[in-house]
Amino acid sequence: MNNLMFQNMPDYIKEEMEGVMRKAKSLIKKNTVLTLLSIPLIVFSVFNLFFLVFRFGVESDMVYVLLLFALLGSIGIALYKEAKAVRKEIRKVSSEHIVERIEASDIVNDYQKRDFIDSIKKRPVLAMSVFIQFLQEEKHRQENSSK
Repeated sequence: MNNLMFQNMPDYIKEEMEGVMRKAKSLIKKNTVLTLLSIPLIVFSVFNLFFLVFRFGVESDMVYVLLLFALLGSIGIALYKEAKAVRKEIRKVSSEHIVERIEASDIVNDYQKRDFIDSIKKRPVLAMSVFIQFLQEEKHRQENSSK
């Protein structure tokens, strides 16, 4: 878990976020590797292609070098697209875990649970912030019911 991201959050939220992160850990690792490979390949190949083409022009003896850099760039772009697909999968897995956790709650009423779940399904990008709101509501209700 990224400690900087969750350092100012209460412990009950940190625990739930760790659960979400555990669920998507392998995908996050894969995304990191793909991104760390793709971006340098793209930058390296584009820089060298422009440098060679504008500095020396396209000559017959440089075609193989240009093709090599073009191939490296296309591999980098393919890796980047795969990383993008993995990011979507991370969002999907995280959202599914969050929805399961919300549905499993006995503290928050069904009407509010449905609102939280609908918000997550409408805007999956905001799933974490909606989940934090849910956890705060759940904690608030738990504290009020114990009084």
